[in-house]
Amino acid sequence: MHRETYVTRTFFKQLIPLFLFASSLPAVYAPRTTFYFTGTCSDCTGTGTGQLVLQGYTQGSTINPYNFVSFTYSSNLVNFTIAQSDSPTVGGMIPAGLPAAANVSIMTATNTVFTRSNGYWCTGLTQACAADNGSSHTWSLTAAPPPPAPVTPAAGAPAVSEPVMFSLALGIAALGALLLKRHQARHSA
Repeated sequence: MHRETYVTRTFFKQLIPLFLFASSLPAVYAPRTTFYFTGTCSDCTGTGTGQLVLQGYTQGSTINPYNFVSFTYSSNLVNFTIAQSDSPTVGGMIPAGLPAAANVSIMTATNTVFTRSNGYWCTGLTQACAADNGSSHTWSLTAAPPPPAPVTPAAGAPAVSEPVMFSLALGIAALGALLLKRHQARHSA
């Protein structure tokens, strides 16, 4: 009996720091921002339009593959979407002050988008960038909708974060395993 009490106490002494660590972890959320592209066409009719979705991106910094979510383009000549799963090569920077022209490049084996801060832009269904082009474009910012509001707890009930819930679930599972082991040890003797 004394050995079981020692094992139980030791187990919980080791489990408490794990709970404290897990409950201190922030919830992981990379906000998404949609940037809208509008380019005056030299070869297509009217304008080419696009939506670039980036996550965890700060305007004025370099766009990297971890920021890229998707780019969708449309004109009267061509329509395409480049998704994160296409593993595009991405680069450039959306300036902090919008609307503005920007240096942005997104390229896969089948689709290409290049925009330059001097206004030039082109898109293509190949790396040749030969589908649409123009000498004037702008990027504008429309903030993504905010993340869903947390569920309001009942009056007087404290809110519990995801890391704390995970810690509680882990603790309950560990306690259940310990109780099952004790139960099996008592009935097998």
